[in-house]
Amino acid sequence: MNTGFDLLLNNIKLPRFWQHVIFWVFVSFFITTLYSFQTNFWVSLRNNLLYMPIQIAYYYAIAYWLVPKYVFEKRYVMFFMMLVPLVFACMFISRTIGILLLRPT
Repeated sequence: MNTGFDLLLNNIKLPRFWQHVIFWVFVSFFITTLYSFQTNFWVSLRNNLLYMPIQIAYYYAIAYWLVPKYVFEKRYVMFFMMLVPLVFACMFISRTIGILLLRPT
């Protein structure tokens, strides 16, 4: 069965790795464009390139570690007990990047 995406790509099968890369490139461009209205595009791009690895790690930690290990196994309390430190760790790292590496321009 062909999906709309397969028809759009003329039945080209992309490896999963490249699907993820393309997805994050589009997300990065969208976020950069969105924040460039507050400042210029290059400052927004620089900031996004510094924050994006944290966002990517946060997403994959939830989607590929926490959800399969705890939610699919119906261990909801443990899921939240692991999610809370993950959220705080990502907030701390993001804030540290903001303080140490970024200057308001």
